[in-house]
Amino acid sequence: RILITCSILSLASGFSATPRRQALSIFGGGAGALLLNPQRAPAADFITTASGLQIQEISRPDVTGLVTNALKAGDYLRLDVKGWVGGFDQTLIESTDKTGTPLTFQVGVGATSGYLGMNKDMQYITVPKGIDEAMLGQTVGMKRRLVIPASLAFGKGGKTSTGYEVPADTTVYYEIRIRSRVFAGLLDRPQENFMEEDQVAKMNAILGIGQ
Repeated sequence: RILITCSILSLASGFSATPRRQALSIFGGGAGALLLNPQRAPAADFITTASGLQIQEISRPDVTGLVTNALKAGDYLRLDVKGWVGGFDQTLIESTDKTGTPLTFQVGVGATSGYLGMNKDMQYITVPKGIDEAMLGQTVGMKRRLVIPASLAFGKGGKTSTGYEVPADTTVYYEIRIRSRVFAGLLDRPQENFMEEDQVAKMNAILGIGQ
């Protein structure tokens, strides 16, 4: 449509239409490059960390008087997760809604994987480093949106639980809600083994933390 319009204008004005290849080169090598690797400026309500991670806080529960609710290194978390490429709500690459179970992940210890399900149904998946950075020091029940650069995500490429092959050097977009957690240490004793799901629920009930 653009080329047809240019041709019509050239007839009327005496100017020649810009060749298609030359026109595409004006936009940095072609429209295909723009579509596959969009560069989006952060929204006004996103903050950018020193690592390049962009964070938007969607909601935070009122935890007044519950000082133990802050997440610390070594805590095991259960997260509701959705991930996309191309922008929020675009191409879905990860979803605990689809798997039916939350993501279990240990925060603040350099872990790059977590798991879905339990026992024989357990499935290990890659967890972008940007998620780890965004969770540490936060509170159970908090919901955030993250724009994660490739260096904090899948780097040279990887596969998600949905089977999506993330291309190299791809920015990913995640929405995370912290459902629950298990302490890294309880009464000054290290938490060596992750508690079963029912024990997690009991612990949260004692602490007054909702699911």
